[in-house]
Amino acid sequence: MQTPYPYLRRSAHSLRTALTFLLILAVATLFFTGVAYVSALSGPGPSAASYMFFWHTTKFCIWAAASPAIIALARRYPIDRTAWIRPAALHFFAAIVFSFAVTTLFITCLWILPSLHRGLFSSLADAIQNGCVAFSWGVLIYWAVLLATSAHDNYRRYRSEQLLGVHLQALLAEAQLRSLRMQLQPHFLFNTLHSLSDLVLEDGQAAVRMITKLGDFLRLTIEGPGDQIITLRQELEFARSYLEIEQVRFHDRLKILITAEPETYAAQVPNFVLQPIVENAVRHGISTRIGAGRITINAKRSASQLQITVEDDGPGPPAPRQGRNDGVGLANVRARLRQLYGVEQSLELMGLKQGKGGTIVSLNIPFIVSKPAETGGEKM
Repeated sequence: MQTPYPYLRRSAHSLRTALTFLLILAVATLFFTGVAYVSALSGPGPSAASYMFFWHTTKFCIWAAASPAIIALARRYPIDRTAWIRPAALHFFAAIVFSFAVTTLFITCLWILPSLHRGLFSSLADAIQNGCVAFSWGVLIYWAVLLATSAHDNYRRYRSEQLLGVHLQALLAEAQLRSLRMQLQPHFLFNTLHSLSDLVLEDGQAAVRMITKLGDFLRLTIEGPGDQIITLRQELEFARSYLEIEQVRFHDRLKILITAEPETYAAQVPNFVLQPIVENAVRHGISTRIGAGRITINAKRSASQLQITVEDDGPGPPAPRQGRNDGVGLANVRARLRQLYGVEQSLELMGLKQGKGGTIVSLNIPFIVSKPAETGGEKM
């Protein structure tokens, strides 16, 4: 849930950034203190751990105070592949200026506080020598802060673009789902009303049954879940409602068989994914037959995949032409599946029996079970 106080989020982010920076500063201080202490044990000069600690703490605290300015420069003049010469030259001179300023301040602090340098600066030559060493390290520290800032900003930019891409894909899929609903309702409703007008004159009881089933279908369409993902139980209920209306329209020419393994009812499927497939089976399979026909929907689990097949015993798919033999409905289904599952899905249309007609559409998607609260405890 998004907080209504944006400044609290900004404050929390600033606090996390400050704590991370302090942690890095502490680790760097302890690391260099340990390295210097071990090196001093085998050479001349003071080797007290407390002296080494205060020495490096002083140096890194000065660099910590200068880091916000370095970070601001890194973001104001970023180094990228398209334009890197001028920013790199600017940061080269900035590194020299910052290192000189920090080193001067550091040497001054050591000079003012003799307890920190313990006679290391007994002569001007010693002071210059130690200052050059500190200056060299300062240039490296500047570039380390610069590169760390660039890496952090590039990662955040990459994550933002990635999240934006996912959000746009979800919006596109949702728009396509709404478009499918808008395509179905006028087309299907007009066909049903036309059939209903004929049934009123020919078979009053069949007309009443169709009106009842049409009401159930519209209720599922309008009041049904608007989520992108629903359970297979809900999707099969919608497909059954659609086919029952067509069954009244075709009288005894259409038989329906829907079977599913019990564990698949709670599996997640894209909302409205079966309707275009089932509509194709009715339009190109059953309506072209002279006698009775059958539409079979089967769902089962195959390893980590959910396999749904829709079969009809019509004349079979037309001979394939150049490219894929898809209509608008199947093309939309393919596009949605690619957006939702990438390469972990497939949709195949093929003839059921060689030379004997029939069509089967096989849909495979990852088998993901919804939570109990999402299944709604419905029964088929």
